[in-house]
Formats: sequence, structure tokens, C-alpha cells
Amino acid sequence: RLPCRRVIEPSLSRSVLYRTISVKSSDNIVRYNTLRDSRGFIVLRHGNRSVVDGNVIFGPSGIRFHGNDHKIINNYVAPSGGRAIVFGSGSEADSGPTSTGHDRPDRVTVAFNTVIGTSAVIDSDGGNFKPKDCVLANNIIVGSSGTLVSMTSGATVRYEGNIAWGGSAGMPSGTYRNVDPKLVRDANGLSRLSDGSPAIDSSAGTYSYVTTDFDPPQTRSGKLDVGADE
Repeated sequence: RLPCRRVIEPSLSRSVLYRTISVKSSDNIVRYNTLRDSRGFIVLRHGNRSVVDGNVIFGPSGIRFHGNDHKIINNYVAPSGGRAIVFGSGSEADSGPTSTGHDRPDRVTVAFNTVIGTSAVIDSDGGNFKPKDCVLANNIIVGSSGTLVSMTSGATVRYEGNIAWGGSAGMPSGTYRNVDPKLVRDANGLSRLSDGSPAIDSSAGTYSYVTTDFDPPQTRSGKLDVGADE
């Protein structure tokens, strides 16, 4: 694996593959793609420091990642049918240049996404090496039943500013709000914030690299809104 920087944007996919976009290098940007009716995930399979930003996914797939220091931001995933964002399992702590195993996720930030599914909307795989020092922040997570966030025992994740609605949150008390985000569907089938949504101007923490939302190139301003839509 040689270090490289690649920007993948934008495309429309109707693939039935399990990995529609599979990244195996470092410092990539996967931005503003639309996946519709695809079983294939956007997967960060190998590598570090990639950004998955502003993608729209309709169907049973979502986003899955391994490796270190990624940013998964401003993505809209709905309906996920279950696994929308997956913290991948690790068969090793860190991958070397000839590795064929799965690197555990270290220091990955999953923030300002809107995720709509059923149960276990955001979860993690097992494996010997669990997600370490990751962040789940300022996401809107909507389900219809079950546990919305389900991390494998031993994973270390910091939670803040999330909104959970429609199921059991699965996050520590004080790290989320159990409130209706008041989403309304637009003419294109996207669920957006309505007037009076508790997501407006209510994000927690500082994420200076989040400057736009999922509508290219709409700029975020002031105190950021929770979720993918500013």
C-alpha cells in the first residue's frame, strides 16, 4: 500500500456489490456521492486519515471503516434497514504495508450525520481488536425499534451531542437527547430539519473542520445544527 490522496466525487450507483466504493489507501476523500438501491457499502478497507463526507445513501447499505484517524461527516443514510454506519472489527491493532487483515478503527470521528433505519443503526463488529478512542458526536439517529447504537464490549467511544429517536439509544446518559428531531421529507425524499427542530443550533463540542453540510456547497454558520442538514 503506497500513501496517496484520491478524491472520489460524485457518482450515482445502483450496484448489487457488497462494496460499492472500497478504499485501500490513505488520505482519500469520498464526497458527495449518491448510492441508491445498492447492497454495496462505502468501505474504508485499509489506510488512514480518509474523509467520507456528504454522501447520500438510499437502500440497505451504508458506511463501514477500518483504520485510523478517519472523519465520517455530513452523510445521510436512509433507510438503512439496520446497519447504516459500522465500526469494523480488527484482526490486528495496526496494519503494515503487506497486511491482508483488518486494522481496528482508532481515533475515528463519526459526526454530523443523519441516519435513519430500524434497530442497530450504528454498531460495531467483534474481532480481537475493538474500536479504540473513537468519537460519535452530533448525529441524528432515528430508528423504529431495538437499540440504535450497539458497540461491542471493549470498544472505547466518546459520545456527545447526539439525538436519538424511535428506539433505545444505546449510549451513556448525558451524551444524547431522546427527542423528536422533527424531520420533514422534501420533494426528493430527503428528510430535513423543520422549523422548531431541536437539532437547530444545538451541537456539542468543537469540530472546526465541519464547515459545510450535505448540500454542496452549503456553508454551515454560527452554532452548528446536529445532523447532516444545516
